[in-house]
Amino acid sequence: MLTCKCGSKLEWEDTSDVEGGILEGYIIEQQLWTCPNCQAEYFVQARVNFTKDNIEIDQVLENI
Repeated sequence: MLTCKCGSKLEWEDTSDVEGGILEGYIIEQQLWTCPNCQAEYFVQARVNFTKDNIEIDQVLENI
């Protein structure tokens, strides 16, 4: 949970950029979060690392 300097919970607004992917073993997102209390904006870089052992196929949508 992300919190503002004023102590309020931040709300996710948008993801502006994504790099990497499952095949690269990571995803990095540039995100915008705002505080509903004081209207402060925070730019957050979030990174997720993957290994072949923790990737699960949820569903196959189409056969091409």
